[in-house]
Amino acid sequence: MNKLIILLFAVAISSCNVNSENIKFEKYFVSGERIYEKKCSNCHQKDGSGFKGLYPSLNQNKLLSLGKEQVICLLKFGSNPTSTENSSRFNPVMPPSDLSSLEIAQLTTYIFSKWNNGENLMNVKEVNSILSKCKK
Repeated sequence: MNKLIILLFAVAISSCNVNSENIKFEKYFVSGERIYEKKCSNCHQKDGSGFKGLYPSLNQNKLLSLGKEQVICLLKFGSNPTSTENSSRFNPVMPPSDLSSLEIAQLTTYIFSKWNNGENLMNVKEVNSILSKCKK
């Protein structure tokens, strides 16, 4: 009987770990969506389609396939006038942001999960590590 109780307890504990990651992902995704709607959708549009020639689309954007590092640096420090997408220059450039590392983690989780096919939970420690290496 004691072994059964211990086994059930172990299963319950391991289930909590999986659920806590799912819960964290959901929280980050929802918070990231709110940040996107408030800070990004005016230019990139709610559906991520952008304005051709003015603001780039996030949907199927090749930058998202290059990895999170460039996106995280772009979110914090903005873009420079030579940033391109499919050989088109975008003007105005993306300005630097006042987003915190937590907000960048949430926004990155949302953007990559929404437009890069898959759940991509980003954590604050990883964001801080990447930000410390960005070329400003």
